[in-house]
Amino acid sequence: MLEKFPSFAAGVAALALSVAFPPSADARDIVFVGDSITQGGSYLAGPVASWRYALFKHFVDAGEEFFPMGTTLGARGNTDVSALCPPYRGVAFTNVSEAAASARAYQYAGHAADGKFRADPGSAFPPENRGPVTIKLGQKNPFTGTADEFFDGATRKKYVGETYRSRYGARRPDTLCVLIGINDLYDAREGDAAIAEHVHGIVKAYQKHNPKIRVHVFELLPTGRDNGTGTLGKNNYIPYNEHLRGVVRKWSTASSKVTLDRVSDGFYAESGAMIDTARGAHPNRQGELIVAGNAARALGLPQRSAGLVRRGNAELSASAENLASGKFSCKGAGVTANGDRAVFASGDGESTLSRTWNKSGKAREFTLAFTAKLDATARADNALGVIVGNGAEAGALSVREEGVFWNDALLYGADVLGDKEHNSFSTTKTAAALRVAWLDGNARAGVPGGFYVWLGDVLVGEALSGDARFSAHRDKIVFGDLGAAWIARATLSDVRFRAGTPFAPPAEKK
Repeated sequence: MLEKFPSFAAGVAALALSVAFPPSADARDIVFVGDSITQGGSYLAGPVASWRYALFKHFVDAGEEFFPMGTTLGARGNTDVSALCPPYRGVAFTNVSEAAASARAYQYAGHAADGKFRADPGSAFPPENRGPVTIKLGQKNPFTGTADEFFDGATRKKYVGETYRSRYGARRPDTLCVLIGINDLYDAREGDAAIAEHVHGIVKAYQKHNPKIRVHVFELLPTGRDNGTGTLGKNNYIPYNEHLRGVVRKWSTASSKVTLDRVSDGFYAESGAMIDTARGAHPNRQGELIVAGNAARALGLPQRSAGLVRRGNAELSASAENLASGKFSCKGAGVTANGDRAVFASGDGESTLSRTWNKSGKAREFTLAFTAKLDATARADNALGVIVGNGAEAGALSVREEGVFWNDALLYGADVLGDKEHNSFSTTKTAAALRVAWLDGNARAGVPGGFYVWLGDVLVGEALSGDARFSAHRDKIVFGDLGAAWIARATLSDVRFRAGTPFAPPAEKK
């Protein structure tokens, strides 16, 4: 592979971001086109790595080589986010994309000399690599009629940066992911059709570069209440996504398949649980985990294993736990255990089933699996709490009508949170299959230690910490309501427990 590194003062930093050795022919050569959500950087609520890093871990867990391509090196303005994206399981993350904070779709597609178009936001690094993708791909810019000029706002400029040819030689991307348009909506300068056509321009440029490229256009993510602009902005992503559904299906060619993929299942913006609350648009670490899981599914990758061996529930134990046996202690009148099922119908108070398993005072690895289904009460205080201790610390998983939480932080949102289009999961309509494992980070190279939570096969909680509020239960597993401020109207079943070894759930078939 031929690669030309740019000459600028921070060349050493750029070199560290670039690939140190040629990827194999089997690597997924992938380009990510986007804005700040895709680029990462430091914003009003602090630094974020971007969902690309969380997606990279899917590739590592799947044993698939990941080779990101593009001309943007690192995060916004070359912000150092290396502490947020360390090597995972011995594999370094290559922070390369075609994304820029505050970017609009028209800046990557190219545009005419018109005052409605903003100048480049100045966030991509190195600066000389800012410009439309047509020029970077070695094509003529249809708006200037040349292969080395573009309009930056209304100013005609000459492109002097790198191209895909100078960086990668004859190697061409085989996969394109596009997540852009929220800033276009924020500006409210163009309608949905015009914005979508800019995205189409990006897609067509890459299809010309590689006629067999697989294209994934991602629907826009929900934004929080701080990201609104009059008639457009915050709420306009819903009609915009609806417009995309009508046009993207027409963008495929005989050799290049294009799909519109939803990457927002379980992602919830309005409460601030998964976003940069100061702006309402940037996913935080938890939001990036959820978006990446959805993107992985769209790309045909299995969900995360965290480097663990996968085992089904029947492989954890030959049969489900008998919740009515002497192994479990039943407290309160609001719980009835019968074989492998327990029904909670508690009012305000405490009704629990608990089991002591590790009195050593030292943390020990384990796997706990169970299914839970809540009664539909339309009450925010309805929750089946599951306090899990490893012997040294404990945390609380809670299944609520709003979704799945860990120590009061939302891990995965449910449809009752008010955006059914983007959060189709329900804790009341179907039983949720959940798994909690604790990993000793000192025993597993490259995988951070902590509590891990899966919903089905989707990793929704990674390297989570315990909470001092639950330290009295550090040697136990406790099912029930969470105390006087809560009720528990739920059915618990198929409880499986394996002490000593953490296992990931089997990957669901695509």
